[in-house]
Amino acid sequence: MKETAGVRRRALVVCVWLCCVVACSCSSSGLSPSTLSGRGRRRQEGVLPSECCSSSSPSLQSASLPAVLRLRGGAGDGEEGDAWGDEGVDGFDDEHDDEDEETFTDYGGQSPAEKALDALKKMPPITKGYLLLSTALCLAVYSMNDNVWPQSLKLNWQRVFRWGELWRVVTPFFYLGSMGFSYYLNVAFVNQYMGSLEKIQYKSPEEFAVMVLFAAVFLLGASPAMGVPNEMLGHNLATFMLYVWSRTYEGLEVNLFNYMSVRAEYLPWLFLAQSWLLEGQNPAFELMGIAAGWVYHWLKGRRILRAPRFLRRLFEKEAVQREYARFAEEFE
Repeated sequence: MKETAGVRRRALVVCVWLCCVVACSCSSSGLSPSTLSGRGRRRQEGVLPSECCSSSSPSLQSASLPAVLRLRGGAGDGEEGDAWGDEGVDGFDDEHDDEDEETFTDYGGQSPAEKALDALKKMPPITKGYLLLSTALCLAVYSMNDNVWPQSLKLNWQRVFRWGELWRVVTPFFYLGSMGFSYYLNVAFVNQYMGSLEKIQYKSPEEFAVMVLFAAVFLLGASPAMGVPNEMLGHNLATFMLYVWSRTYEGLEVNLFNYMSVRAEYLPWLFLAQSWLLEGQNPAFELMGIAAGWVYHWLKGRRILRAPRFLRRLFEKEAVQREYARFAEEFE
């Protein structure tokens, strides 16, 4: 009986989550010509931030489906879906070889390591530094502590004030999960949204630095203020970035898994429902990041948050300006 009740409860949770997804997708006006991937999925190639808000940008929806079909061994670009079926088994090998060659050419013949290095070069400086430090810490934890984040790196205010362990207010932000496939998805998620927000501030990168510092201070104070024990803040920071991104691109249609379209401003709430209903996580953790993003958006809209002079001088250096100038072509 208990097992049956548990199955029914899980089925009810899944149904509620699907209803939330359908409600969000139905509130949209249809698929947008420009699409972005959802959480943990890589951004569609060829979509520049300036195109995200343009209704005249070329559609990627039609281009993504043949790519998926190629990976699944189906029809390629310009082919009918039943073409290889008419040719029979004899023509399958030749077509399969052609598709493999085409797929290999699409990636420019790069190895996974080369593609990772290329993606790293395209990251903006602050996002790159954050993800590199997070990866370095997680690799160290993986090799020296059996992939379990040690207590010495978790947030503990008692030890911060009593023993002066000041690093505890910094290291929790670099935890994006244990090393593994889920960690890769979280890194892709942070790179997509955090990197996008940093790029659009290429003319005034000090404002992005202020945003990150505000999020860190807010989240550090929100945990004890809300009475929610939270020892690791990387997930909260990612939720903050997602909320600010969703308000920045408010009204944009976001493509999820090539099956449904959700408006950008609904994404934080969709992922909150997912974490709560399907993963069993305390929704207060997601709400902390959303609350931080809401307060930042409110203060920024009233021009209350501004970069201090020393920070502006730091980012006005020629080397820093040159690093951000390479993103100008994506927005102009």
